[in-house]
Amino acid sequence: SGPTERATDPAVVAARLTDILGVRVRMAAPTGGRVRLTGIAPSALLGGKGVAVFFEVDGNLATLSLVPAAQRFPRENRVRLARGRPYVTAVGETRFVLWRQGPLVCALAGDLSEPRLTAVFLAIRPGLRIGS
Repeated sequence: SGPTERATDPAVVAARLTDILGVRVRMAAPTGGRVRLTGIAPSALLGGKGVAVFFEVDGNLATLSLVPAAQRFPRENRVRLARGRPYVTAVGETRFVLWRQGPLVCALAGDLSEPRLTAVFLAIRPGLRIGS
C-alpha cells in the first residue's frame, strides 16, 4: 500500500511523526537526488503502533516504518553501513534494513536489491534525528 497523507516536505513529515509517536523527530531531505519523499501512513511493526514514511526510489517504493519498541535484533545478519551496524535481511523479494534510533525501532523495506536498499538507507539515515 502507499501513503494515506501525501507529503513531500521533510519538516511537515517530521512534525506529523513527532505528533503521532510522542517523541521529537527531525528529518532532512534524502541526499543523492534519487530518493524522493512521498507521504506517510499509520503502521505497526514488532507489536508497536507507529508510522510508515514512503519514498519513491527510481520508480519503486521504499517504506520506512518507525515504532516505539524495546526489541533487540539478532547479532547475525548485521552489516557495517557508515557509522552503524543495522540488521539486514530479506523475505522473498522484499529486503529490510532495521536499526534502533533513540526510543524507536526503524525498518526500511523495499523490493530493491540489497545494494540499492542500503543506498536508500545511507540517503535518509543521516538526516533523521530522533529524540531531544
